[in-house]
Amino acid sequence: SASIGITVFPDDAGSAAQGGDLGWAERSFFVGPFADALFGMKPGEISKPVKTQFGWHVIKLEEVQAGQQK
Repeated sequence: SASIGITVFPDDAGSAAQGGDLGWAERSFFVGPFADALFGMKPGEISKPVKTQFGWHVIKLEEVQAGQQK
């Protein structure tokens, strides 16, 4: 597994308050379409618009960090 540092350009107030920065998170933190798009990206890439039940998102993958098994 991997942890990722990402910025999302959302239209919701939740992550917008942090400039869209979701910080470090693992795949299980995200809903299916978002996780699928995100974990198919390489650092520095910006996604095409991704639709989830929370709305539309454009994702910028900042960095990938190796995860640890629990």
